[in-house]
Amino acid sequence: VSFSEEKNNNFKMLHKLVKETKAYQSFTTVQFDFNKYNALSTEAFNKILRCADQLIYDPSLRVSIAGFADSTGSAEYNEQLSWMRANDIKNYMTDLGVNEEQIMISANGSADPVASNAFADGRAENRRVELALVKF
Repeated sequence: VSFSEEKNNNFKMLHKLVKETKAYQSFTTVQFDFNKYNALSTEAFNKILRCADQLIYDPSLRVSIAGFADSTGSAEYNEQLSWMRANDIKNYMTDLGVNEEQIMISANGSADPVASNAFADGRAENRRVELALVKF
C-alpha cells in the first residue's frame, strides 16, 4: 500500500479525535523495539489477534491503527518508521482475515508522545502503535 499524505492526515485527525473523545469500543497499544517495525512479542501478537477477532466477528467495526516513533532520528525517518509499524500490523490483520476496508492506518512520527523523549524509558513508551476499535 502506498503512502498518501492526504489520507494519512485524515486518518491522523480521525485517530486523534477518537482517542481524545474516547469514542472507541476498545483501545490497545503495541510496543516496538528501537528502530524496529516488524519484531512483535507474543503479547503484542495476542493483542492484534483479539482485535482481529472482533473485526471479523462484527463487520460494522473499523480499526484505526496509528504508528508512532520516539524523537531519535529525523522527522522524515520517524514518519516512515511509524508508517511501517502501522502497515505491519495492518498486514498481520489482513493475513488473519480482516477485511482491508475495515482498516485505517496513519503515520504520526514522533508527534503526540505519551512520555518524555528525554529518557530511555519514555522513548520506549513512544515507540508504539495504537489500535482503536470504532463502530461506524
